[in-house]
Formats: sequence, C-alpha cells, structure tokens
Amino acid sequence: MSMDVRIDGFGTITEGEYDRIKIDGMGKINGNIKCHMIDIDGTCNAEGSITAEQMDVNGMLKVAKDIRVNKLDIDGMVKSENGKVYADDIRVDGMLKNDGEVNADKVIINGCAVLNDLFGDEVVINFASGILGVFAFGFGKNWGKMNHANTIECTTLRASNIRANSISATDIVLQGGCVVDYVHCNGTLRYDATCRIKKIEGDCIQKSM
Repeated sequence: MSMDVRIDGFGTITEGEYDRIKIDGMGKINGNIKCHMIDIDGTCNAEGSITAEQMDVNGMLKVAKDIRVNKLDIDGMVKSENGKVYADDIRVDGMLKNDGEVNADKVIINGCAVLNDLFGDEVVINFASGILGVFAFGFGKNWGKMNHANTIECTTLRASNIRANSISATDIVLQGGCVVDYVHCNGTLRYDATCRIKKIEGDCIQKSM
C-alpha cells in the first residue's frame, strides 16, 4: 500500500512507491521512486529516477536519472544531468537545465532553460515575456538572459531569446534576438530583424516580421 511522505526538516526517502511526497525542508531520494504527486518547496537531491503523475518544483531539485511525469511545473530550479525528462505537459516559470533529452507534447518556457535536445509537438519559449532578468541562484554561471538548446525538433515553435544549434519544425516564429545555426522548416518560417539564422533548408514560406 502506497503512503504519504512529508519532509519539513532533514530527511531521506528510500526506493519504492508512494502516493504523495512533500518536501519543505532538505530531502534526499535514494533509488528510484514512483508516486502520484511530488511537491518540492525546499531542496532535494534525487539519486535515482522519478516517475509521477504530477511534479511541482517551487524550490530546488537535482536529479541524477530520468524524470517521467504527466505534468511538470517548475517555478523554482530543476537540474537533471544526463537523464531524460519525459512528460505530457511541461511549464517552466523558473529554471530548467538538462544535459540529456527533454521530450513532451507541450512545452512552455517563460523562465530560463539550458537544454541539450528538446523534442515536442508545441513549444513556446519566452514568446510573450521578452528578455529576462539575470537569475543568480545556485546552478552555476550558465544561467543568464539567453536560453540555450543544442537541438529543437517539434511541430510548432514560437521562440524569443534563444540560442540554438539546430531547429527542425513545420511552423516557426522567431523574435527577440534568437540566434540559430541551422533551421529546417517545411511550413512557414517567420522571424524579425533581431534574429540571426545562418542556414535555412526545407520547403518553407519565409516571412519577415
């Protein structure tokens, strides 16, 4: 039978299945866990994988392995090293750093992201929020105004303020100082004068903004 776990001070969660996990203090997760809901308002270091229906991070979370959730909301900071992040819906109003792969149907990033590979259906990055202020919290010097991604592959992309090596999508809208080495588009590509694109391929309609 699954159970609820709450950490208000210091505590460790062992490998297993749980219903709800709430961390308000400083928590550590040893091994792989599965749960219905995990809510992190404090700090947490997870040495295994996390599988959940819902994950809310208002504090700081560091994960060594994969994250598999239906819905992921980040208002704080999440750093996953070489692990993968799988979700139906991801919303980042804080910070997300991933060195492996992020794969979700819908990704909305209003905060800041430093990613390796991002795969999805609908991806929106800083499109309504414009240029961000500098975040000066504890995940290293790479956190700043510009979002970074090695590869983005999706159906639709609306992005501002991103540096990417490669973007492949059907419909793309770029504004607000995006810098992209390579774009492959088979639908419509719109971008404004502040964006720099080195190479464009694909059977797309190009429109300036």
